[in-house]
Amino acid sequence: MTFPASGTGGWEAAICNTLSPGDKVLIARYGMFSHRWIDLCERHGLDVQIIECSWGSGAPADQFEEVLRGDSQHDIKAVLVTHNETATGVLSDIAAVRRAMDSAGHPAMMFVDCVSSLASVPFEMDAWGVDIAVSGSQKGFMLATGMAILGVSQKALAAMETATLPRTFLTSAT
Repeated sequence: MTFPASGTGGWEAAICNTLSPGDKVLIARYGMFSHRWIDLCERHGLDVQIIECSWGSGAPADQFEEVLRGDSQHDIKAVLVTHNETATGVLSDIAAVRRAMDSAGHPAMMFVDCVSSLASVPFEMDAWGVDIAVSGSQKGFMLATGMAILGVSQKALAAMETATLPRTFLTSAT
């Protein structure tokens, strides 16, 4: 899916089209872009569970697994990961996060901010079980700025049927 927006608009499209007010999401803060994604989720009324990390450390797959194992009621609806934290230059291991989710036996969707990594470094959406990959035209694609590009799994498409976060402009046409 494409939207006339920045990568931040892509993040908003991802959450607004798949989640409902009060839904719980899990995210680690380890740089400026994961920090901004947390802020966006909080502004949309999501219950944001944050794993605080040293900036420049990358996604803590082991800590994601620990939190997900403790979520026996499966209240966490999505795990949000920034693939490449542009501000720190750290590339996170998305496959390790997927293995952690699978090891915990958790059904949450996985959304990946790959704005500065897609088309620049290997990204295996299907193999890594990514439900929404959020990118933008201006980084790895080396196109003019202003287009959010989202890869969306069947699981995320199904979530769009029941999502109730307010949508006005960044809405999918399912």
